[in-house]
Amino acid sequence: MWQRLGTIIYWIVWSVSYVYLRGSARTRLLLVVGDEILLTRTWLSDGRWSLPGGGLHRGEAPLDGVIREVREETNIILEPKTITQLQTERYHGNGQSFLCHYFMAELPEKPAIKLQRLEISASQWADPSSVMADRYGPDVFAAIHAASKHKPEAFAHL
Repeated sequence: MWQRLGTIIYWIVWSVSYVYLRGSARTRLLLVVGDEILLTRTWLSDGRWSLPGGGLHRGEAPLDGVIREVREETNIILEPKTITQLQTERYHGNGQSFLCHYFMAELPEKPAIKLQRLEISASQWADPSSVMADRYGPDVFAAIHAASKHKPEAFAHL
């Protein structure tokens, strides 16, 4: 019920978020454990699964921003040396466009997750080969595509 309410509010305030996001820079993290990736869903969204991450603060380096956002959203603490930058490109989804810095981190085991309940409604681990366009945001596909070029052996099954 809360996710549906969040989706309705998202579409009501879409024009405001369009203006807000238009000039922003954001981050996304493809967190890989074995054959699965971590996905999150925010309360105010179109209801699709996305990658953890968020907006950069003024003057904040993208690597620092992705570490901060992942910690805030999931309580997962990452070391900079475990993170690889995949690409930076314009994100396009739901008529919105912003600069997005994509990163990847691989962990040996699934960490404990404590969601930031005011922003994140759910998380799940998923096999990247099972992602479907109607359930996952464009950021998921962009990160998987970039990771498969960066580390083909890890994503050979896609």
